[in-house]
Amino acid sequence: MKIFLAVYQTQHITKAAQQLRMTQPAVTRAIQEIESYYGIRLFERINRKLYITQTGTMFYTYAVHIVDSFDQMEKGLRDWDQLGLLRVGTTIALGTDLLPRVLVRFQQSHPNLQIRSVVSNGAALQQALLDNELDFAVMEGSVGQEELARRAIAPDRLVPILPPDDPRAHQERLELKDLAQDSLLLRDKGSVGRAFVERVFAIHELPLVPTMESVSTQAII
Repeated sequence: MKIFLAVYQTQHITKAAQQLRMTQPAVTRAIQEIESYYGIRLFERINRKLYITQTGTMFYTYAVHIVDSFDQMEKGLRDWDQLGLLRVGTTIALGTDLLPRVLVRFQQSHPNLQIRSVVSNGAALQQALLDNELDFAVMEGSVGQEELARRAIAPDRLVPILPPDDPRAHQERLELKDLAQDSLLLRDKGSVGRAFVERVFAIHELPLVPTMESVSTQAII
């Protein structure tokens, strides 16, 4: 298509070949292949000059749109990191503090890139990844879906938050059984943090009946 456009616009095989940095026989062969494939005549050759046929003019209108669409596709894919769409998800704990700061910096360095972010619990994010609704998600803890690729990017730890006047806050060592009888405030079911706590309590055969559940880490604090 691009070879045909060059020949059409220059009305000359040799000039088109020079413009395309190709040999003249290669350009001629490309035009002949198009004519043979579609069973048409694009140019008439009279006295060593090229004259566009009516069919060639019709073919030109299609070729312009096809090549332009292809060029736009190439640009869109090759410059995806500058002009594309990035769909990212984070868990609520990370989305409350980390995500806004990171997105602001990222958007400043990639001003033409569209970003769509989702803050939800770990189970919902993993399902969104499986449904191809997200490109990637950042979450703490383990990933339950084996189909998903995962990569550790930073260490993480879970710590208990105690009231300021709780004497245990100053203890060097605190065992899980010391918390089992407390009024526990936990994240909602489906969150990565909640799943981790449930698993740890179950391993130690300790009861886990929270006094409060919330989707908001900040509300719990």
